[in-house]
Amino acid sequence: FFFSSRRRHTRLQGDWSSDVCSSDLINEEPAIKELKRISKPSLRRYSGPNDLGAVKNGLGVYILTTNKGLLTDKQAKASNVGGEIICEVF
Repeated sequence: FFFSSRRRHTRLQGDWSSDVCSSDLINEEPAIKELKRISKPSLRRYSGPNDLGAVKNGLGVYILTTNKGLLTDKQAKASNVGGEIICEVF
């Protein structure tokens, strides 16, 4: 999972997702305000599809690693799969 340069986007699970991996500016401010690592080598955090809550009242997303690849929390809920929570993007 890599962040892309301006006007280029990273591929997540078969579709081009500009809302998650964009480093574009919105009103001259960075689109990504906060990136927080959730699962660490010393403490792995796993979650099922029903255990994923909203990030920042629905404004942010979790990035999960699942058996279907890297997914956002919304994609994981729709696919009904759980996995390790890598980070929180806001």
